[in-house]
Amino acid sequence: MRCYIMETVAIKMLIGMISGIGCSLISIFFEKVLLEKRGRVFKTSKKEKNIITILAIVVSCFTVVNVNRISEIIYILLMLLACILIYVTDLHHRIIPNEILLLMLVAKLIIGIPALFGVTWVPEFNIISSLIGFVAGFVVFMIPAFMGKSVGAGDIKLAAVMGFCLGINGLLYAIVLMGIGVLIYEFIKGRTSLKNAMYEMIPMGPFMAVAMMVVMLINESVMIDFWKFIMN
Repeated sequence: MRCYIMETVAIKMLIGMISGIGCSLISIFFEKVLLEKRGRVFKTSKKEKNIITILAIVVSCFTVVNVNRISEIIYILLMLLACILIYVTDLHHRIIPNEILLLMLVAKLIIGIPALFGVTWVPEFNIISSLIGFVAGFVVFMIPAFMGKSVGAGDIKLAAVMGFCLGINGLLYAIVLMGIGVLIYEFIKGRTSLKNAMYEMIPMGPFMAVAMMVVMLINESVMIDFWKFIMN
């Protein structure tokens, strides 16, 4: 029995590794296509490609080993692909292509709508939570824009899509994680005053993409405990 479990895990790890490498290669291809379409030059270095590939393998292995539904695994891997594309395009070019956001919305609807009709082989889909998350993500990022802060249109659209994909609870967790990521970034850059940093146009896409993947991968009970820790 123990040998069978170890063999199963090993097979899943192998599938995860292949899936991770596939996501990395596909993301590089689509990054080039999206940039060429906009007249931009591909800038991702070999070192960055290697780091992205390693992280993609880790996420894929974690997903394949811990998630039972094949449909959910496919959905998470599609989100991983989208998040990688958002990370690199916004980091280097300060753009978040609409095609990626559309992919995320379509993937969520395809995986979610069957659940509304009682299909059990797909994850549960709370349409109310997703719609509230969509509106909340849009509003939360529009407010700073109205106050004169540097917020890109792509960031606002991404926040809305992220809210729809994660639901309102997942969106709140992601915003907290994103905020922590930004603070760490500002600390490393040597800016102790967050007030001054708020007026600098930093790419928010990478922070949002990472936060989204973390929320998707970590059990909600763990996120609740983390939220309580932050609030205390």
